[in-house]
This record gives sequence, C-alpha cells and structure tokens, in this order.
Amino acid sequence: MKIITLGTSHGDPTYNRMQSSTLLQIDDHAGYLFDAGAGANALMIRKGISLQILRSVFITHQHEDHIGGLPGIVKTITKYPKPDGSPTEIHLPEQSGIDGLLAFMAATYRGWPPELISFKVLPSGALCYEDDLIRVSTIPNKHLEAMVPPRPSYSYLIEASGKRILYSGDLHHKFCDFPIRPDDPPYDLCISECTHFPLEIAIPILKDLPIKKMVFNHVANRWHGAAAEQLFTELVATLPFPSTLAHDGDEFTV
Repeated sequence: MKIITLGTSHGDPTYNRMQSSTLLQIDDHAGYLFDAGAGANALMIRKGISLQILRSVFITHQHEDHIGGLPGIVKTITKYPKPDGSPTEIHLPEQSGIDGLLAFMAATYRGWPPELISFKVLPSGALCYEDDLIRVSTIPNKHLEAMVPPRPSYSYLIEASGKRILYSGDLHHKFCDFPIRPDDPPYDLCISECTHFPLEIAIPILKDLPIKKMVFNHVANRWHGAAAEQLFTELVATLPFPSTLAHDGDEFTV
C-alpha cells in the first residue's frame, strides 16, 4: 500500500507546492483520493497514474483549496471512463458542495453520467465507505467551528491491508481536536497538516500518542525553504517515531 502526497500546500499554491491532494494506492489498480485541491488530476497524470484507478474521493471540508480540483477530476473520469464501467464515488461534507459542483459542470457544458460518478454526503463520526480493500470513517474536528453556523470538517480513519492510517485534514489553531488519543490502538501512519497550529504546541502532545510514523503535509509558508525545513527536521526529531515533511509527489509505503 502506497501513500502519494500529490499536492502539499496550504490555502494557496506556492512556488513548489500545489494545493491539498493525497492518494492512497493499493496494488497499482485501486486508488482513493483524500482532498482534491486545484490541479489534483494533473498531479496524478504527472505521476503516471491513471484516474481510472480511482474508486472514491473523500473531501475533508469545503474550502476551495480542498475541493477546487474536483471539476478536473470529474472531467477526466467522464472523458476517459474505466474499462469496466464502474463508478467513482465522491464524498463531500455538505449537499451544497455537490450542488455547486454540478452547477459548475453544467456551466462548462459537462454532463454528469450517473453510471460513472456518484455523489454522497458524508455522515458525521461514522463509517462512510467500505469495499473489498478499505474502510473509511469520518472523525469530526473543529476546523470550521467558528463559522456561523459551524460547518462540518472531518479527519479520516483509514483501515486497509491490516493497517490503520489517520488523515487529519485541517485542524483547530490550538491543536485541541487532534483525533488520536493515548489509549487508541496504534496507528501505522498519521498524515497531518502543519499550517493551522504552531508545531511547537503539537509536539508535546504527539510524543505520547500511539503513532508509528508521521508525515506532515498542508505545509505552511513558515516551513518553505532549506533553512526552514532544517528547523522543522530538528523540531520533529524529538518525537519518538520517524516524521517527514512531505513534498509534492513524495511516496510513502505503509
């Protein structure tokens, strides 16, 4: 099983990072995309990965840097259908995200073949997807709790190939909603954002958690450049498990 951090920037693209999109790939024939920031389909194509492997797409919350690439994903899937004709499921936190995407497709003269694409609203704190390879569950977080009214935002628990993976999505600025607890079963990999909270407040909390390996993505401007990355490396070196700052196109085996 392979994790590919396709796009690793924060809310804006930068000189060396595109917006958030992370692919979980199993046996080269099944793919699951977590977030779809702008350029997600192009980033898969640049990696030589056919979008025909996509079984499902999971969006953490409806900020543009996490959903802006969905029109390109849908266009590519419908333009080049899977040989077996099986659909790709797209899961969004709110019906408004589905309605907006369908309106954009209509405005750009793209149809929505229901046999190729299905849209679903995510349940809160529950199993949201299961097939023969993977189980995905939502974990509510507080990233959008300050909105009026509060809007849904999720982390994901991914269970596949006997492994447990956490995909954090965007979190609260106080890091008070990080989903892993000290008495949880071990996580083989945690993929966490590192923009919305100071890393210095997260490290003491992370030290006590059952994590085997950590990859940081959704990278803040603070961590761009060689000197900044060196400081990042020194900070995470105090953690009791290996931790890496991801770049666009990096691959990690679980």
